[in-house]
Amino acid sequence: MRVWIVLALASVAVPACATTEEPRFAWPIAPGFPIAHSVPLGPRVDGFGSDCHVDFERITRREAEERGEEAGVICVNVSDGETLDRLYAPGLAHDAARKEACGLGAAFVIPTGLCPYRTGYGIELGAYRARAAR
Repeated sequence: MRVWIVLALASVAVPACATTEEPRFAWPIAPGFPIAHSVPLGPRVDGFGSDCHVDFERITRREAEERGEEAGVICVNVSDGETLDRLYAPGLAHDAARKEACGLGAAFVIPTGLCPYRTGYGIELGAYRARAAR
């Protein structure tokens, strides 16, 4: 009897939104379709919308910090064989990263490493705002 009471209480305590099922989308997401997520850092600023110019730079973090202030971090999921060269070339992954950078108010991005992603890993980009003239 005691076991049944514990199980009944445990099932009541679990919120209805907690589920172990995979999320269902209105349309299937094709494997390899690039998805970018960003995390803002520092003071909140208005972004540029989703269509702005962003430079994809190949400089060190030190050089980036001399030129601007960090606006956030972007993680772009990558499929097998995806490289930084392919992310920097025009295409879906490039556009996904650019839209996230625009939303952060960034003027340029730099590669900073790898980031964890649900099914593997992604390429992490540091997003930087141009430093205000002194």
